[in-house]
Amino acid sequence: MLGMVEVSTGAAGDEVAGLRDEVHVADALLRLSTTLSDLRDPEETLAVAVRHTAQLLGAPRCFAVSWDPVLRQFFVLAQWGCDGPHLALIQELAEKPGGLPILHEALTQGVVQLVGDAAADPRLGAEAAMRRSLGSYIAIPLARGGEQLGALAVEFDEPRVFGTTEEALAEGIGRQVANALVASRRLDLMRELRSFGLNVGRVTRLAPVVQEVAVGAARLLRGDGAAVYLYDATQKLLTRTHTAGAVGDTAPAHLDLTQEPWSGLLDANVVVLARDENDDAEDVREEVPVAMIAAPILGSDAPLAGAVLVFFDRFVSLGKDEAEALSVLGAQSSMALENAQRFERQRRVARSLQEGLLATETPPLHGFRIDAVYEPASHDAEIGGDFFDVFDLGEGIVGIVVGDVSGKGAEAAAQTAQAKYMLRAFAIRNASPASVLYHLNNALVHGFAEDRFATCMFGVFDTNSSTGQIALAGHPPPLVFRRDGTVETFELPGTILGMFEDQQFEQTSFHLDQGDVFVAYTDGLTEARRDKELYGIERVSRQLARCAGDPSCDVARTLYEDAQSFGEVTDDTVVFALRASGDD
Repeated sequence: MLGMVEVSTGAAGDEVAGLRDEVHVADALLRLSTTLSDLRDPEETLAVAVRHTAQLLGAPRCFAVSWDPVLRQFFVLAQWGCDGPHLALIQELAEKPGGLPILHEALTQGVVQLVGDAAADPRLGAEAAMRRSLGSYIAIPLARGGEQLGALAVEFDEPRVFGTTEEALAEGIGRQVANALVASRRLDLMRELRSFGLNVGRVTRLAPVVQEVAVGAARLLRGDGAAVYLYDATQKLLTRTHTAGAVGDTAPAHLDLTQEPWSGLLDANVVVLARDENDDAEDVREEVPVAMIAAPILGSDAPLAGAVLVFFDRFVSLGKDEAEALSVLGAQSSMALENAQRFERQRRVARSLQEGLLATETPPLHGFRIDAVYEPASHDAEIGGDFFDVFDLGEGIVGIVVGDVSGKGAEAAAQTAQAKYMLRAFAIRNASPASVLYHLNNALVHGFAEDRFATCMFGVFDTNSSTGQIALAGHPPPLVFRRDGTVETFELPGTILGMFEDQQFEQTSFHLDQGDVFVAYTDGLTEARRDKELYGIERVSRQLARCAGDPSCDVARTLYEDAQSFGEVTDDTVVFALRASGDD
């Protein structure tokens, strides 16, 4: 028995050699699989694949390509071992029709091509082989589930004899790399979807949401641009609202859902449009896009909320993974658009309420002038609860209010109205500022939600004696500019309104001589920000001293614009100024 094992000749020897080759192939493919198992993005996957393919087959060079059937050309995606001149030659041949014939045959037939003597192969010829310093050649198609992913080209300097071992190894490499590409593409899609979900979830305004949808769809499918359309049910049209990327004039203004192919969107179908492979390739680049993919954005209350149209200047095919990812993006977009549209409706209601709150009919104040400014935040965020009010208490006495209710939107506007008119009611019964804030606070403790509160400056001013009294509830201190150029600050204790019952408030008096200016404001003014620095009350005081001495100066507007020029005003802002002008 021992002698029979040692003498491995004839059929038995061939079988042993065959088993040894199979083990070698299996071991090589296992090592490649292990190397590619660390999920990377598609570019890195191909970079690793070309290096290891060359090493496994003992080749000096390897490059990866994709094929565009409309443009009829290859695109070099990764390479290993190709120096500058050789890579330039490969790229030149890739762009030339018929420039890489063996690769093209491997792709179209889906079969590994083994060329032992490149110069003798009629598909290349001696001249082409010499120009590429090509002795032998292996073309490996990359495909999975019927989808072409590209190809690997393995180049050798000398002619070689290829057998079943090299063929089996090349076929295994093709499977392993194709699987890795699909896995990396899935990971890439998941990353893009996660990024898109985070980005679109951070914005609530309609315009930024639509912009994120366009950008996210283009990134997801690696498109050259995208356009977002919203549904007009009355006309059965999709109307373009935003574009991203290299779209230019190629995105139609409307998609007619009564016409093909766009009618498919009403049935929740993805629409793929591409130039025909048989069209004249020389005209392809003159007609952008080469391909378009339209995906419906389905609504919860209607069958269609809109659509996103992605543009490509190359041929694309929509694989199963991309189709599923596009469906997820459509669902995320639908929720984001519905939330943004709901927000816009609420914002319009809130803005209407706030305009009503700010539409104060100032009673005539003989000898005094009022300047007031309300400005929304510079970043156009949802409106807040800042307000001011001036109302008649009879016999030349007026109530003056500057307040800020926490929160944003319609609820904050409604609670601002509640605070404003409650304060008026309490002031009519007893105009003492400390008393008004005491009763207002108790009322708001029961009227506000637990997470709501307000700050307020309330004062009464007697135009007959030019004397006022003020009290503060957690509000920034008002200022008075004096004719001698000094600025007084009125800091008074007093907690915020709506949180703790039976709070006591202090009040103080002030007098305005001719030329003096009383100023109250909300914290949006002092919290204007430049880098980490706030505008602050000291800058308010200095700017007030500079401008208030000029009778023609609109103090409120000047203070706001100075804060705005200093940095970003990140909150709604009210500035109120009462000037003792001496005019009737």
